[in-house]
Amino acid sequence: MDATIYRDVITCEASANISDVAKIIRDHRVRHVYIIEHGKLVGVLGGIDINNKIVALGKDPNAATARDVMNPVESATKDQRLEYAYAIMRNFNTFTCPVVDEQKQLLGYYKFADVCEAINEHVKVK
Repeated sequence: MDATIYRDVITCEASANISDVAKIIRDHRVRHVYIIEHGKLVGVLGGIDINNKIVALGKDPNAATARDVMNPVESATKDQRLEYAYAIMRNFNTFTCPVVDEQKQLLGYYKFADVCEAINEHVKVK
């Protein structure tokens, strides 16, 4: 059972200020970015987080960093069963699951629809 690992992942450093993160999200037209620190995946941060945790509270987006606002993130390895990635996406109500190597370096991500399709093909009722 296999699903595509998409490599066009958008990231930023944990030390990036929130204004820069917001620009990355806008410029790449994505909902969220994965946060990297010392080459390892450490979190995820979306536009809604920026709005709710910075803008709506009147905080200075130039004074806060991605590390200050990011959410914890669960990931799968490419060697784990796809059901694990499926469970992450279902439990965290997201349409992507980051894929990392053994050192937690980000390789890419799975899409929910692809994972569902791969599982469906594997379990196909005859």
